Amino acid sequence: MDAEARKEQILEAAAGVFAGRGYHRTRVSDIIIAAGVARGTFYLYFESKRGLFEALVERMFTKLQAVILPIDVSSQVPPAEQLRENLLRVFSVMYRERELNRILLHEAVGIDPELDERLSAFYEAVARFLDESLETGERIGFLRVVDRPIIARAIMGLVKETVRDRGLDAPELDTAALVDTLLDFVLRGLVAGA
Repeated sequence: MDAEARKEQILEAAAGVFAGRGYHRTRVSDIIIAAGVARGTFYLYFESKRGLFEALVERMFTKLQAVILPIDVSSQVPPAEQLRENLLRVFSVMYRERELNRILLHEAVGIDPELDERLSAFYEAVARFLDESLETGERIGFLRVVDRPIIARAIMGLVKETVRDRGLDAPELDTAALVDTLLDFVLRGLVAGA
């Protein structure tokens, strides 16, 4: 097995162990057993349990970034449909990565100050990305001008809470219905006839 595949094997095993046992109850030896690797192999790729956890956080952010495409105003596909496709891809990744999301949403906060800073930086990066996406939407005339930092946080909270409530334990997720409901709320609001 090549080095990248071995590292991925350890990350996958760690996500499952962290999700099942929680961060604090998980020991490096638990991860080693689940991954089927030697202790030296683990330390070849990760300096500590926390270093491994940070790699999982970074991995999730990278996966999310990879599936979000910029809105293309020259496309034949309307911006609302491009936004819907982005959200479908985001929720699909988050559902496929349920174990990692369970860790991020339930286990990670309060582990230690440095990790809290790392998670905070992760959420700040997500908020910046959303803010930039909103700015693009405003610039192309798809979205009205709003207080982008507040709306970016609101959207992030909406997605986080929806994933926490609907996506982590569901044996099957109707992503299309979930995305359509969220888009209807975000694009049309709650007021009848708006």
